[in-house]
Amino acid sequence: MNFGVTPVEIKETIYQAAADLGIGRVSPFLEAVNEVLAEWGVKLPLESQSTNTAENRVETGEQEIICFYFL
Repeated sequence: MNFGVTPVEIKETIYQAAADLGIGRVSPFLEAVNEVLAEWGVKLPLESQSTNTAENRVETGEQEIICFYFL
């Protein structure tokens, strides 16, 4: 955060690592980041970044599949 990285960006970086490393290896890092963010006065949990809702999740997923298929 000293270099302008937001709490959301920090946590997203760790979430992205879970796909490669597995949640078992990433979990300790999430716990450590939560502790540091709390020490810095960041209110947890962070505000949701989700853009999907129960109403649009199927349509959004289908769009992603179509985009992936034609790449």
